[in-house]
Amino acid sequence: MDEYEVEKKCQSYEVTDFQHNFEIEHPTTTLQQWGLHIHSNHYELLVFIRGNAECWIEGRRKKLEYGDVVIVSPREIHRIFILDNTEYERIVIHVSGSMLKELSTAGYAPGGRKKRESRIVQ
Repeated sequence: MDEYEVEKKCQSYEVTDFQHNFEIEHPTTTLQQWGLHIHSNHYELLVFIRGNAECWIEGRRKKLEYGDVVIVSPREIHRIFILDNTEYERIVIHVSGSMLKELSTAGYAPGGRKKRESRIVQ
């Protein structure tokens, strides 16, 4: 068992939910703000701009590079590791499954399909 699996088994996680169907922010930070967490009803899209950070989703870990887009599905345990004091800049979008369903055509409704895995797009 590697150190990340041990960390997953040893730490609890928090549930972070939102009051609105859609939120977007453009934060820049140097401090680790979040531990392991989930969003019960929202998808999270993270567009990585700069910094020295890694993304951890359900036991998979990847160093982020400029332009990476991370898509996290509801109820997936995830977190960001900030690796040094470099500013970590990103765009974060949270959108509810119900909003996506309203905006989608019948063939693409999130509730009508098998759960998709999170992705990191380069």
